[in-house]
Amino acid sequence: MSLTKIILIILILGSSVFGQISFENGMITFSYKQTPLHSVLNELKNKIGANFIYSDDLIRDNIVTCITVNSSFESAIHKVLSSSNIDYKKFNGDSYVLFKKIKPTKKPYGTIIKQQTEINNIDSENIITHPKLISRSEPFYPSEALKNNLEGRVGIKLLINKDGEVIRTLVEKSSGHSVLDDAAVEYSGKLKFSPAIANKEPIKIWISMVFDYRTK
Repeated sequence: MSLTKIILIILILGSSVFGQISFENGMITFSYKQTPLHSVLNELKNKIGANFIYSDDLIRDNIVTCITVNSSFESAIHKVLSSSNIDYKKFNGDSYVLFKKIKPTKKPYGTIIKQQTEINNIDSENIITHPKLISRSEPFYPSEALKNNLEGRVGIKLLINKDGEVIRTLVEKSSGHSVLDDAAVEYSGKLKFSPAIANKEPIKIWISMVFDYRTK
């Protein structure tokens, strides 16, 4: 680091007036300590000419403490906003729309881990086509179960009619948690299947499913 840069840093850090901004050749140097974010944005706007678009609620009560030396504007604004969980999107040249970062979350779901077909009052050799699941969404994980870290496997029996609709559900094996059992029953009751075919005709048939609920 050159002597000039070191002296500049010392002058900024030792100054009683926070927010002094040096902007030369497209590079920014500044220091802020416990400075309201709206003041920082106003200084940047006046010095750089950038236009920040945001709601007052977004930046209210956000305080900035950061230092940057000979940084690009993009790097500097990232540093200013990073501690406030705020990001931006640039458009129309020098306009920046600020918005709250949304941290991605991985939502756990129950998983169908096994599907077994059981025959209902008919010889299995007569079944030409077994029922196939043709519409489904991910099994939801009950919020109550997530909150309490409840896990387990639920065995469900489903009676599929000639139209491929679920007309009856039974808990064949409980997970030990009624909230998980109920979720599996609710989900499986909404499923749609292609019907089982025997002797060229659709038939009613029981199938079994096992749901494995894991929070990780």
